[in-house]
Amino acid sequence: MCFSEMFNLNVTATKNETAFCLAGPNWSFSLILYVVIIACALLTIGSFMLAFVLQRHIHTLLNTYVMNLTVANFVYAVLQCPPDIVNHL
Repeated sequence: MCFSEMFNLNVTATKNETAFCLAGPNWSFSLILYVVIIACALLTIGSFMLAFVLQRHIHTLLNTYVMNLTVANFVYAVLQCPPDIVNHL
């Protein structure tokens, strides 16, 4: 839908001007796959974090290191991936 059609404006374009059209989001297959992968990553990371918090006997040194990496990955997925999705629309 063009901008002029959206707001019922009478806009005439000259020879050197082009009409300004607002296009909707372009959901391609790769973008949908990206959203699905992010959702699955957040689900698996969240379940690992929940298991780590609830099960005190798995608090070993190696698992604490893995938990640190998991929290960093979770923060990346929450803060960085949504702007990437919006950028690809």
